[in-house]
Amino acid sequence: MMFSDIDKLYENITTDEQTKDELNRIFQFKYCMDKTVPFSTTDPSGIITYANKKFEELSGYSKEELVGSNHNIVRHPDMPKQVFADLWSTIKSGKIWEGIVKNRKKDGNSYYVKAHVMPMFDRNGNISEFISYREDVTVEEKRREKLEGHINLISIDSMETKARLKQYEEALDLSSAVFRFDMNMFVTYANRSFKNLYKKDPVGKQIDSIFGLAFYKEYSKKFFKTLTKKKKWYGTTSGVADDGEMFYTETTITPILNTSGKVVEYMCTMNDFTEVMTAKQEIADTQKDIIFTMGALGEARSQETGNHVRRVAYYSKKLALQYGISEGNAEKLRMASPMHDIGKIAIPDSILNKPGKLTEEEFKLMKTHTTIGCDILKSSNKELLQIASIIAGEHHEKFDGTGYPKGLKGNDIHIYGRITALADVFDALGSDRVYKKAWDMDKVLDFIQEQKGKHFDPKLVDIFFDNLDEFLAIKKQFSDI
Repeated sequence: MMFSDIDKLYENITTDEQTKDELNRIFQFKYCMDKTVPFSTTDPSGIITYANKKFEELSGYSKEELVGSNHNIVRHPDMPKQVFADLWSTIKSGKIWEGIVKNRKKDGNSYYVKAHVMPMFDRNGNISEFISYREDVTVEEKRREKLEGHINLISIDSMETKARLKQYEEALDLSSAVFRFDMNMFVTYANRSFKNLYKKDPVGKQIDSIFGLAFYKEYSKKFFKTLTKKKKWYGTTSGVADDGEMFYTETTITPILNTSGKVVEYMCTMNDFTEVMTAKQEIADTQKDIIFTMGALGEARSQETGNHVRRVAYYSKKLALQYGISEGNAEKLRMASPMHDIGKIAIPDSILNKPGKLTEEEFKLMKTHTTIGCDILKSSNKELLQIASIIAGEHHEKFDGTGYPKGLKGNDIHIYGRITALADVFDALGSDRVYKKAWDMDKVLDFIQEQKGKHFDPKLVDIFFDNLDEFLAIKKQFSDI
């Protein structure tokens, strides 16, 4: 609905301009929350009377299939009957019910929602309907909770309208974290959910003090341009609560206009997914620990230290960044590179720890650690292990094509393999091994320069020498002594 139509909508309700402005603001408030939250209403007996598009998408049923059906149409047989008995007992007593519900889609698949069900009252205090809005908690990032306004404003008088709007505001206060800020970026309102998130009442604070410098940069570069065009801005943000803890939210910022179409304030609705982000970080940290530990075990079998894989990891990231690889991919390389020699777990100790030169047959068997490592890792669908598979299989290839196991040449060798090759050789030559003593640094550097374009990618060799002090600092930082 166009904002210019709002006066016409209310002309039979009141001529009070202040009331019309209030109703207009609430109408926009509801409208901007109408696009993301699955929402439905039922009559007092539980028959569905309204279902919005989001609920259709979530359940797999069309509006025509839902309206007129009992709300049990989406009930999953796994849900205990007692849960629904408690729900009806609560809402029929005039209270709000909240809980996690397992539902069933039309196609038989299940999904989980955090449901909020509350009664709506007429002016006489009688329950006229129940409204239910849901947060889809099946996927990692929870859906925003927003309440859709479902009021026939034309057919009721202004007192009825105000009574219902007040209940909608109360319902909203229990759903998404919401705050408003003025044109000077000062917070003018915050609901209970946001105060709980922020751990303090933020009214009077500027938004950059809540979200910090990162949010301010996001504001100045991205969403301000959107808001000045009177459009909504969507994105993910992070902030710092009053107790110093980080929180992460999926955020919508909406310009609020008066009846003249002028922006008078902004409304920010937020879905907290801090727990999801924390869980993802814990999983990522666990993967890192497992990868590093497995890499260190591979080195330990050949009587090498865990610091070797640590140094190779940091050499590799440094080379990657200077080569022009993004920070994110360079970090993935750092995490995956400790697995470069994981294939050594299949090589006999008699060969791995032989103090003298290997025979031709022994060396032939030793070289299989590349293909073994690659095969161990490549079946995984995890990105880090896919990268580790590439590194394991190609870190002994040489730029001139004389390496193994495939004799790849030049840029046919993956950049991750070329980077790890240089990092691994630099560290190995400068370290004691069972079959040799550590080379002097001058000799190591002469060898790397001499192998430019032969063993090593020329560009990487140049990067290495241009940043030599930093590589030597890494070697010192993670010394075996």
